[in-house]
Amino acid sequence: MRFYFDLGNELTTARDAQGSQAENLSDALEQALAVLQEMRENGELADFAGDWQLTIRTDAGAVLATLPVCRSSEADVRRRGSHRRSIRLSS
Repeated sequence: MRFYFDLGNELTTARDAQGSQAENLSDALEQALAVLQEMRENGELADFAGDWQLTIRTDAGAVLATLPVCRSSEADVRRRGSHRRSIRLSS
């Protein structure tokens, strides 16, 4: 199945036009989390503060899940247990 990963906030959305193949939503979530972690490590999320989210959707536009996007310092705090990882699955 092909999943699409959009990055956005209340002002703008960068839509994924190509998508990525995954066996199921669980695999797509793993891919998304791995990409976010790589982007944090490379400093690519340094300018992403606040309410940015990664949305996983189908080619028809149905939203399957949203993940918060946080900078490396925010991710470090969350990993230490101050906040739990927040993934919203759509029904």
